[in-house]
Amino acid sequence: MPTSSSVSQSDGRAGRDRTSESIVAVTDATQDPLRNHRRTLLYASGLLAAMVLIFVAVGKHPGEPGTSTTWPPVGTFDGDVYRLVQEHRDAFLTWLAKALNVLGSGIVTIPLRIGVALYLAFRRR
Repeated sequence: MPTSSSVSQSDGRAGRDRTSESIVAVTDATQDPLRNHRRTLLYASGLLAAMVLIFVAVGKHPGEPGTSTTWPPVGTFDGDVYRLVQEHRDAFLTWLAKALNVLGSGIVTIPLRIGVALYLAFRRR
């Protein structure tokens, strides 16, 4: 007996069959997080709480060093990461990061986007 995915029963519409439509409908219903409003509210509330927690943990302390935070472990971790990055700084990696920064800037990407858009527009005609 063939599986439901291999059975193709035409319903009269060109290019569609009932099996693919039912599979798409089930996939869309399970993958759309906004259909379940309570779950969406829960996720949004969790993200908001995490953001508030981070803002409180980091805090704002004008006039103090950059690693002073409301919660000392956050400032200690920040300072440790900064020192680790400074110890592993390399001239080649710095040059590579600057080159990638220029390649990703608008000076390069905007003309590239315009060129690709023109190519695609004229290719269709």
